[in-house]
Amino acid sequence: MLDFLKGCIGFVIELIYPMHCVICGAKADNYICPDCRENVHIIPPEYQQGFRPFRGEKNVSHMHVAFDYDADTRALIHSFKYRRNEFLAPTVSSLMNRAIPNILFLEECDLIIPVPMHPYDLKRRGFNQSELLARSVAEETKIPMAADVLVKTKITPHQASLTTEERYKNLEGAFAVTEPEKINGLTVLLIDDVATTGTTMNECAKALLAAGAKRVNGFAATSSRVI
Repeated sequence: MLDFLKGCIGFVIELIYPMHCVICGAKADNYICPDCRENVHIIPPEYQQGFRPFRGEKNVSHMHVAFDYDADTRALIHSFKYRRNEFLAPTVSSLMNRAIPNILFLEECDLIIPVPMHPYDLKRRGFNQSELLARSVAEETKIPMAADVLVKTKITPHQASLTTEERYKNLEGAFAVTEPEKINGLTVLLIDDVATTGTTMNECAKALLAAGAKRVNGFAATSSRVI
């Protein structure tokens, strides 16, 4: 009954406020028009390379980014993440899913884990964008997902507002593993929306490896540095 009511409400909202492409403003299904979807450049498999943070130890073995970061995809990601538009999760997920066949290290991954948010930040935003993306990737790949194994224990300033030097210090010791037995000996695929300096994923991977994970790989929607 609840699903039926939600469907009716969604139908009425669509009649009053039809979907428009968040990039160009044209009427569109799933908030992105065919032309803008076609213009999103999906990163090919030959682009993959060892993940290299700017400094320090390397905790992420392999990294892949789904699509280019340009003015259009920046608008999409910012609307999704910073304007708290949870309804854009399927749009971003659909673009990530197009890149899944290009992930050369996918077969070695045993478990998907999203980059976590601190409970305070999660309450303010209302959703963890990385978890929404991770659920879609897990459904597409049939790899199990564990959302509560890795947690963020420190409230920190947003990485986007910091300098490169500040980013490295900001997240030191900010992540912890609550149930090490669930990752022991496994290769983890970390999911995030944007990877820039790689600090967030690298610190998450550090906590996972210390708790017994065999290896940690990364998959992000996009990156303003790598691409």
